Amino acid sequence: MQDAMNDFQGSAEEVRITIANADLSIARNDVESALTMLRNIGPNQPYFVEAREKMADIYLHHRKDKKLYASCYRYAYENGFYSLIMRNKIERV
Repeated sequence: MQDAMNDFQGSAEEVRITIANADLSIARNDVESALTMLRNIGPNQPYFVEAREKMADIYLHHRKDKKLYASCYRYAYENGFYSLIMRNKIERV
């Protein structure tokens, strides 16, 4: 995984690899590590919405914290990503 991070450093794919790495951390029950990785994906980066959705899922299903779950969507909404969030939700239905 580290080789992939180095190879794609600075590209849009770097964020996708970070999200995949967060998935691996979740599989190892290292939720804190996954959240730390996802928190570092800012609104100016590609796949920001996907990172926030994954964070929300972690907060809801692993931490059972509805307030933090909602805060992920609130943060994305406040940063102008409402339409992307809704499009992602509709595409999954």
